[in-house]
Amino acid sequence: MAKNEPLYPHVPKGQKGETKPTRDDVSVKSWVERDRLAIWITDNHTDETIAEWWDDDARQMFDDGFFKPATFSRGGEMEGSEFINSVLDYAEEMGFLAKESKAGTGGQSTKKLSRNDVEVYLSLPPYKASLWVENKETGETIWKVEGAESISRFGWKDLNRDQLEERVLKHLEDVGTLATGA
Repeated sequence: MAKNEPLYPHVPKGQKGETKPTRDDVSVKSWVERDRLAIWITDNHTDETIAEWWDDDARQMFDDGFFKPATFSRGGEMEGSEFINSVLDYAEEMGFLAKESKAGTGGQSTKKLSRNDVEVYLSLPPYKASLWVENKETGETIWKVEGAESISRFGWKDLNRDQLEERVLKHLEDVGTLATGA
């Protein structure tokens, strides 16, 4: 991408001339330990935290009905498509994220990527443990997790390459990052 091009060309500019990421440009992450709870939204392109809720504020989001109940991974992270979509819906309503736009697409909605449009990559120790998915056409990273603990929820130690790829793609379909049934 050229230096002068906006990071999110598919999103109209905001009030200050800056573009905001859409739900397809971010990841919902969480951390739970004893009586502590954190939920945050991270920009997949810049790794910046866009919004975050800690402890009582996070619990209040569930109590007030803004966030739907979550399931928990073995690593203690909150997941589930209803939970993730509710966090992203709230972020759009509050203006943290741009709502999907038809601007610049000739009046047609932006096509959601399918399994055939992406490639799954894995990097293991001694390098930094990472698991990420790239758009085959553009090379853009559309989803990424880092650290052995974070990628352990996909069971990478017990799976072959094809099984791991299937588990990651299924997760991305469940959270709405990829189109289902493709």
